[in-house]
Amino acid sequence: IDRSVDLITPLATQLTYEGLIDEIFGINCSTASFPIDNFLTSEERTSESLSEDKKQVILNSADKLFADIRDKNFNAVGAYLSKQAKAISAQLENTQEKSVQEMKLYVQRLPQILAKKKQLATHTAIAECIKEVTDSYDFLDTLQA
Repeated sequence: IDRSVDLITPLATQLTYEGLIDEIFGINCSTASFPIDNFLTSEERTSESLSEDKKQVILNSADKLFADIRDKNFNAVGAYLSKQAKAISAQLENTQEKSVQEMKLYVQRLPQILAKKKQLATHTAIAECIKEVTDSYDFLDTLQA
């Protein structure tokens, strides 16, 4: 659509997960930079050997979790990530009463489960970064204006 016909759209605030990442942090060549604090454990934060203050994250459809949430409204992302976390926890904890054959399958699937867990941790940290901004009065004022 020609912008001379649609004058409002360029003024609209993006409220999808990917849109907010682009709006707040900028996406350049499918990569975005985020403050590293949200990606560190409490032990890593206390160590003073931080060489970088930004974390580069590649955002494309190869990341299945990102592909699932990129077009969701940001308010729905938290619930979706929570649901995924519960599913991964259930997969990791359900090992007590398995037969040898089931354990063999579990061990084969373990790398994929751990990769999903890592993706989930990354997107949870990104969502926390976005939430800090979207909860600010400046952002809320922009939405109401």
